[in-house]
Amino acid sequence: FVMYEYNKSMNTEKFSYNDNLMKLFDSSNNTFTVPSKKPINKPEQFETVIEMLSKFNDYRISDGTLKVLANNHIQIFNNCVKNELSSNIEEDVKRSLVYVTYQMFIHTNTDDITISSVPLQIDFKNKDKNEYLYGYAKTISIKREFALKILKRQVKIKSFDELVESDNNDSINRNFNGMMYNDSGKPTLNVIWKKFEKFLIDYDFEEIGDSGKMPWDEDAEKLIKTILKNAKWDYENKTVSIIENEGSYEYNTIKLFEDEYDLFLYLENQAEGEVISTISGDKEFREMAMKDFDAEQIVNSILYNAENEAKLKKIGWI
Repeated sequence: FVMYEYNKSMNTEKFSYNDNLMKLFDSSNNTFTVPSKKPINKPEQFETVIEMLSKFNDYRISDGTLKVLANNHIQIFNNCVKNELSSNIEEDVKRSLVYVTYQMFIHTNTDDITISSVPLQIDFKNKDKNEYLYGYAKTISIKREFALKILKRQVKIKSFDELVESDNNDSINRNFNGMMYNDSGKPTLNVIWKKFEKFLIDYDFEEIGDSGKMPWDEDAEKLIKTILKNAKWDYENKTVSIIENEGSYEYNTIKLFEDEYDLFLYLENQAEGEVISTISGDKEFREMAMKDFDAEQIVNSILYNAENEAKLKKIGWI
């Protein structure tokens, strides 16, 4: 195949062979075959940010570097050494918040997140002397749309997918890497953080974790309290009736209990079912959460509180 070029200003002609074009020509039917583009792999998706962080070994509940404070609010811990420069600690907190924010929007469909980052000063000689540096801690609350606007304006890219390698969607690319440091390209961490500052919120870190409860524990407690509140206590016939699916479009089912033991087992199963439905997705994470979940303790604390214990006595079950 011959390519013809004419330079009008110099009044010259040029002929050249196009080997690449010849390779695409099928002489059997006189047609060109255009090679298809290599399909673009989408980044791996996770049900929750907890599963995502655990998969990438960034922060894990099991090693104490990750806590769930409430729905869509997580706390991450970043290790630092004693006598670390204040500027390094501050930069690490900012970097961790930028990193987790964009990893979450890349790999989950969550629309918003609140993240608290706390430095943990490590004493290698005595771990009992490890210290949380709450004075450096920061919390941001940001929505997907605003995080994307920052990318479009500062990084000049159109989607979160453009922060990972096209051939390995689990690896961040130079766009992402530049955003996390001040010496690895533009825009720098300082530039991105300037935009993040408007999403900073106040949070009392000293009160974090006082309840020691995970969100799914609280969901299970709420469910058991609701079930018992709506239960029908028939003191004359010594029975308790519970209406399942009440208020939903499904058919209602009435569960009738004639003794304390069966009611307790039913409530335990309901509490466990609530946790399983709350924690979906990653099998390893779900098994770890269920291992620490104590349905018996939850039912005990609610069924035998002052109000319900009085009902159990009145109905003659205890």
